[in-house]
Amino acid sequence: MTFLNENRRYYSPIFIAEIEIKSSLGKLTVPDDYIDHIEESGINEWPYRSSDAKALGTLDYHHKDPFDRMLIASAAAHNLINVTADDAFHSYPIKVRAV
Repeated sequence: MTFLNENRRYYSPIFIAEIEIKSSLGKLTVPDDYIDHIEESGINEWPYRSSDAKALGTLDYHHKDPFDRMLIASAAAHNLINVTADDAFHSYPIKVRAV
């Protein structure tokens, strides 16, 4: 999951949390240094802020996944474009670019 803003790409630490949970459950295999590879590709970290968490309270419940709701709230709070294949993101008043 990446964000776009002014032609720059970002990843969220929430995305890293999802990867780590899936990896610990054996649903995903990633190399130990995958974050280094993400950063080497030119994608910068976008911090999850308290304003993002506050924006969670304004979201309708179109999407039930808490991690995705956090990403949606972050995009909404900072006018970012969410890059995702998840069609549920289109239910929110945010910019979405499908992959």
